[in-house]
Amino acid sequence: MARFDKDTASFFEKMAEGTPEEEKKPFQHIATIRRVVRAAENPERAIGKALVSGAVNAMLEKTSSTSVLGVFRLLNASYGTSWWGWEPETLWKTLEEDHSFKESEEAKNLIMALQVVVSNNAPFEDWYAFEKIGHAFCQNPVSFGILQPLNIDEAGVSMALLRLLRPKEEFDDEILSYVASRAKESGIVFLPKEIFGEKTQGFLERLGNPRELSQAVENLWKKGERKSQAPEIAYQLSVLFEIKDHLAELGGGK
Repeated sequence: MARFDKDTASFFEKMAEGTPEEEKKPFQHIATIRRVVRAAENPERAIGKALVSGAVNAMLEKTSSTSVLGVFRLLNASYGTSWWGWEPETLWKTLEEDHSFKESEEAKNLIMALQVVVSNNAPFEDWYAFEKIGHAFCQNPVSFGILQPLNIDEAGVSMALLRLLRPKEEFDDEILSYVASRAKESGIVFLPKEIFGEKTQGFLERLGNPRELSQAVENLWKKGERKSQAPEIAYQLSVLFEIKDHLAELGGGK
């Protein structure tokens, strides 16, 4: 199990300051996100406009994980890699002076999470870091005093975004075990390797996965079949294909 270095712990402490300790709002259905993404003719331009003007629109607020990559590219385009190591106070002051940035808890947590991801390996090694970064990416409230288990769709999207941000980094078994446990809790019996990696299904099997149902879902998944007459299989396929379709639009799907 990875332990946080000083910088990571410091980032988490600063991210936690002023964080509302409210129950996280459910991650809206991925199909809703996809409609929002399609509605913007130029998603990155919409993201940039939202950040620069201080407005919180559908591309930056709440659940649009496209904004994670858009904000990351926007900051890199404006400041290179310098902002990766800036203190929060420097970040907010610079963004306010340069772009009339108006702070929101979601935007602040997202930018701080991006700093954590590019500065060290904690989100790839420690389940706690992965969970909190995932909530920041999904723009849920982030509370460091309580457990906030990710939904399986949030976990899948978070893994994809982390791979896009750090393509050479591998997830430790601790992260894969965490994701498998979230799948078990969600009733998902099959975790496609193109979304969740080569080894995650193995961890799910160790949790007492129903092999017959898992095999049936896997067979239909490999054939590209999106529907089934069996309700328990139809549910599985619906969740998995929604994640896959969303990741394809993000550039993180295969």
